Amino acid sequence: MDTCECVAVLELLARTTIDLTQDMVSHGSPPLPLETRMRMACTSFEYSELGIKAPLTGSTVHVPDVGRAVHAILLRIRHSMEWRAAARALKPLTKNKIELDHTLEVFCHRLMLPVLGRKDLKALSPRQAATAAVQAIGGQPVEYRASALLQGFLVLEKPLAFEVDQSRVNIRPTTAEDMTYDVPEFSLTERPHLFSRPTALLTAARPALGPNALQSLVSAVVSALRLFNLCSASIQTIRFDADAGTGLAGLGVVHTQRPRHTRYTCAIAAQDAERLEAFVPRLYPLLPRSATKRHHDDPISIALSRYEHSILDADTLDEQVLGATMALEAVLLGGDEKQELGFKLSCRAARLLASFGADPVAVKNCVKKAYQVRSRYVHGGVSTPKSKASLAKNYGTEDRFTREVLNTTRQVLVTTILAQQSKDAFLRTLDSALIASQPGSFDEKMHELEQWVRRP
Repeated sequence: MDTCECVAVLELLARTTIDLTQDMVSHGSPPLPLETRMRMACTSFEYSELGIKAPLTGSTVHVPDVGRAVHAILLRIRHSMEWRAAARALKPLTKNKIELDHTLEVFCHRLMLPVLGRKDLKALSPRQAATAAVQAIGGQPVEYRASALLQGFLVLEKPLAFEVDQSRVNIRPTTAEDMTYDVPEFSLTERPHLFSRPTALLTAARPALGPNALQSLVSAVVSALRLFNLCSASIQTIRFDADAGTGLAGLGVVHTQRPRHTRYTCAIAAQDAERLEAFVPRLYPLLPRSATKRHHDDPISIALSRYEHSILDADTLDEQVLGATMALEAVLLGGDEKQELGFKLSCRAARLLASFGADPVAVKNCVKKAYQVRSRYVHGGVSTPKSKASLAKNYGTEDRFTREVLNTTRQVLVTTILAQQSKDAFLRTLDSALIASQPGSFDEKMHELEQWVRRP
């Protein structure tokens, strides 16, 4: 059976599935099973650069029991002529009967969900669903979509839009509607992360063979957001779906991430939006894919992992400064260097950021103090009230010092990523610039990157 005939047979099965589901919803044939859930909704909603204020209240609602409804409809569909015809058409394209049954069940399941009230899933016509399914079964790319709720990143005015890796990415502020969700009553005390307040919604879509490529794309975009400005942006939940209802991702599968700190919130105003829309596509292709998969096999991957740990997971000043300083070491110190490491690190960071208008003396002193905190903590000590008072005297507060260290690390990372040189070559060039009597090719190269390396 050729492709067109397969599409025609699956289209008939899709039409039957949608008709049976609509009969259950509209006419109660068979009766639509219901379940009791707790609906959380905002009583008021305020979105500002300080974050979100969205008090939640719960009310009891009765909604379709999707699992039982799908099971009841599948029992009827499996005995239909359309199911048997589809099974015969797809048998040559599947490995065994188990895979064949699973493929058809997921295909029908995907078509039922929008009819049963899943508003987050795109409603497909029978022809659209059949065509996409045949393409996916045949190993051809189909459109996958991702929707990720973010914390720690605020979009104050117009939504953001840019293209990366064949995908159109949009980021908009969350609304009161995004805070509304239903949960089983028994799970309220077991899932406290559900009560967090997402600050932005990121959506992306691209042709792919599965959701993994899109998940990697979303993770890399969020990593770029963390490098644009000091920002603890993190993914709260990410949902995948596809036109092809042949894999679990097509059913709108939701992955909930572990809660992360939102210590540093970044608010994007109108004057920053255009620059960010250019920054992410510029940086994205240079981010090591290993960084998004947490495989530490090159200096930049290691540095990114340490930096992200310091802004997302570290609890104390010592832990944050340790992670940031070790990230600097990963890109600014050679593996064979053993002597005067703190001195070399502070001098190289100062010379590098001086190319972008930073005060080299201030950068050097900041990195020097950070290295002292790092060394004390690595050797089993912690910052004492006296050492913290010294930092507060020079920087105003401990938090300002930590922010300065993290911002210095962020700018160094952006520079080393955009420089597109091996670590050894970059360090040789940087060391030559340290002793040069006049600005030279190094400063000219850095000048090309200046628009991307922003001093806060």
